[in-house]
Parts: sequence; C-alpha cells; structure tokens
Amino acid sequence: MIPATVTTALALLSLALHAWQWLAGRRFPLRRDAPAVAGAPTVTILKPIGALDEATEAAVASWLKLKSPARAEILFGVEASDTSLHERLENLIPANSGIPARVIPCPAPSAAANPKVAKLIELEKHATHDCLIVSDADVVVEPDFLRRFLAEFAHSGAAAACCLYRIRGGRSLAQKLEQASNNIDFWSQVAQAVSMGPIDFALGAVMAVSRDSLRRIGGFEGIAGHIADDFQLGNRIHRQGGVIHVASMPVDCRHSAASARDILRRQIRWARTMRVCKPAPYFFSILSNPTIWPLGWFLTAPTDPVHAAVFAGCVLLRVVLARRLAARFLGTDRTGGIEWLAPLRDLLHALIWLSAFTGNRVVWGNRTYRLKPDGTMRPDPT
Repeated sequence: MIPATVTTALALLSLALHAWQWLAGRRFPLRRDAPAVAGAPTVTILKPIGALDEATEAAVASWLKLKSPARAEILFGVEASDTSLHERLENLIPANSGIPARVIPCPAPSAAANPKVAKLIELEKHATHDCLIVSDADVVVEPDFLRRFLAEFAHSGAAAACCLYRIRGGRSLAQKLEQASNNIDFWSQVAQAVSMGPIDFALGAVMAVSRDSLRRIGGFEGIAGHIADDFQLGNRIHRQGGVIHVASMPVDCRHSAASARDILRRQIRWARTMRVCKPAPYFFSILSNPTIWPLGWFLTAPTDPVHAAVFAGCVLLRVVLARRLAARFLGTDRTGGIEWLAPLRDLLHALIWLSAFTGNRVVWGNRTYRLKPDGTMRPDPT
C-alpha cells in the first residue's frame, strides 16, 4: 500500500503540472494571419506519398490550390514501382494545380531506412529552390497558408519552422480518443515546451528549412535510418545553434479510416519513439497525468465521501480545462465532445506510456521494425 502522503503529493503535483500546461496553451499565440514580410523566399514543397485514398487525395488537392506569394513548386515522391499511384497523382495535378507540380519516382527504401526520408533524399535532388518545406501526405491547408507560413518563418529569423497540427474527422471511439490526445494535450504540451525556452525538436506535419541548414546536419541522408525524422531534423539543427520556430497557424490532418488496432499500434509507435528520443523527459511525463494520480489518491480511501467528492472535482476540472484547450486549438466551440473523453484518455495513456518501456517493436504501415537505443531502426524478422 502506497502511503497517503505519497499519493496526495503525486495528485497535487499532477494537477499543478496540468495547470501549467493549460496556461501555456492559453498563452501560445494562435492566430489567423502573420506579419507581412517583403521578399518571401522561393520554395520547393516536398511531399512523400505512400498511398492515395479519399482523405489523402483531398489533402493533396489542398496543396495544389495554394496561392503562392513567390516562385514555388511541389514535388510528390512515390516509389518507382508504384505506377498506379504515379498515374493517379499525375491525373490529380492538372485538375487542381495553382502551383507547378511534378511526380518524382523514387527508389525503394532499404530495409532499415525510414520510407519517408528515403523519398525526401530523392526529392531534394530535384528541388529548384533553396527553401524546402516538408509535409506529410495527410495534411490539409487553406489557400493562403503558404503566404502566411513563409512570412512568419522569415519574420522569426529561425533556422527551421514547423506547425502544430489538428486531427479532424473520424467518428469511432478510438478515433475520438486519438483526437482528444492530440487536440487537447499534445499541442498544449508543445506550447509548454516552447514556454520553457528554445525547443530541440520539430513537428513533421509541416517543416520548413533552408538547404544550407539541411546540408550542415548532413542532409536527409544523415537521418535516413531514424524513425523520428522530424525530431532528428530539429534536434540536429538545435545542436548546431539553430532556433526552431513553432508557427502560430496550425494545419489540419485528416487521417485515413483506421481500426482501433491500427490506432493503438500508431500510439504505441509514437510512445516508443518518444521514449528513445527523449528518455528522461518521457519517463517523467507520466507525472503530469491529471487523472491517474488523483485516482490513486482516491483509492487509498474509496469509501470516504470526501475522497469521492474531491476526485469527482478533479475529473470535472480535467473536462473543463480540456474543453477550453480543444476549443482554442480547433477555433470553434464545436469540439465534438472530445473533452468528455479526456479522463478515459488519461487512463489509456498510462497504459501506452507503460508499453513504451516493455518492448522496442513498432509497426509502421505494413512494415515492422525494432528500435535501437539511438533511435535508428532495423527490420523485425519475426
């Protein structure tokens, strides 16, 4: 039995850390527009594509409809053997393009290579401009996103920039839980990290970097064997003295339909990835869970009405703060009710956190890998 003084201290600490996270989310500058900057950089947008379903096709089309403030191009990377995907993208471009776009056949990745980075290595060879934007396939943007993002990047004076991302769509319980994890907690945790000083990572939904900064860290080739390409890119730029800027305009990610099993695998992959990237911070991150520690305190005296009332108050506070964070991030009061799932998300997250330390096997798409302590990966033969 854990002493009541310990459970009380852990419960109070978790509530204090969560209050700090909420305050950081409240203070983070989310805005619709960015300062005007003369001489916007010319830019090449690199989009590795692994598959094209209805959701991904809509996401790709949104990038083709961008209004560009300067010379820009989009390069889509597909595996050379996937002629069907190549043809679908070629057909999609003329129907939507406001920006010159090309489809680049890419060699198949080696067994131990990050498939996204393998495509980026090939795409970078074909890039015309010195400013590179890397974006995931499922990211949806508004027509004026490029103008705003490039203006803020130039105004920040940073070596690289990235965007927070909102998960949209999905109706199943598993999908709603994933939305709660991202649209309530993940973004506000990033805001919390920003409030503490320069960050040492980037977010992979949208990243911008100059080719000069990229070459200084060994190019995409230097991170080809790592599972967390976004973390590695930002971390290596940070270690070279560069600043990573988190832009004020979030983008939307519309994940393809996925089963509860697929979502669980994705969450475990992210957890194990974060564990190898930042072992100590990830280990201690469980202390900020605002449900399990008050629950642990309640269970020391479950028949005590005072304990029950205080625990109920903690759960209600969690829901209220979750709603405010979600509404601010989503830009609407219509949160889809994900705030009510926040306490359940906390309980499940504790199990996922634990799973990060019970194995190194991850499933990514249709491939299975084993993570090494340095964050590189190797194929799993089993």
